[in-house]
Amino acid sequence: MSQTSRREALKAQQLAQAKAARRMRMIGLGAAVAAVLLAVLLIVALVNGGSTASASYPKNANEAKNGVLLATVAPKPDAPKIEVYIDFQCPLCRAAEERYGQTLVDLARAGDVVVTQRTVTFMDGNLSNTASARAALAATCADNAGKYAEMTAAIFAQQEAKEVVGSIGYSDAMLRNTLPAQVGIAGADLTTYQQCYDTKAPSRSSTRCRRRTTTRGFEGHPRSSATARNCRFSPWTTPRTRFRRRPSISSSR
Repeated sequence: MSQTSRREALKAQQLAQAKAARRMRMIGLGAAVAAVLLAVLLIVALVNGGSTASASYPKNANEAKNGVLLATVAPKPDAPKIEVYIDFQCPLCRAAEERYGQTLVDLARAGDVVVTQRTVTFMDGNLSNTASARAALAATCADNAGKYAEMTAAIFAQQEAKEVVGSIGYSDAMLRNTLPAQVGIAGADLTTYQQCYDTKAPSRSSTRCRRRTTTRGFEGHPRSSATARNCRFSPWTTPRTRFRRRPSISSSR
């Protein structure tokens, strides 16, 4: 081989080695970038995953995560446990809320009773709309701002006077903007509330609530279950003091 050929061969070898070195550096840089991106994605996933899990249930959810406690104060010894099942489009539920709602809240906050409230949506099927589910979502999201009882009362106050199949029931504008402002949800709490409403965050809680209602065999509402006894209360005839003691018999409307 001539001197010229050897130089050309050496130059070609050097160029090949340089290309290989550059390729290895690029591969190493790509791997490093991928590792950083993966770490960032994992962190984001963990953060988002944690917030989603906690947002799936209201702030004052009961231990079983299938209802909302009207108060989280330590109950007095032997305080009755009351479970309330409501549908925001049910006229009798509205009547029960107007008659008993504040009484139950006051008793719960005083530790005299333990009240778990559950929202159901059977009226959505009856009226061919989604107002019960959206109203239940609004009340549940309001719990994160400590306004569950207030939102419940505000929603019932806006219930349509007549049951009309296909009606909107409650508009999103009312549930998302008007009522939270009315009950005092503002600033960062309002932003959190609206995000909760828009993303339907408390979906797991709603699912568990429906399962609880189904397993208890509740066909009509308003319905209350007090101290392991299934009771139906009439908003017109059952006295408010009934909730202060353990019921000995069932009461039907």
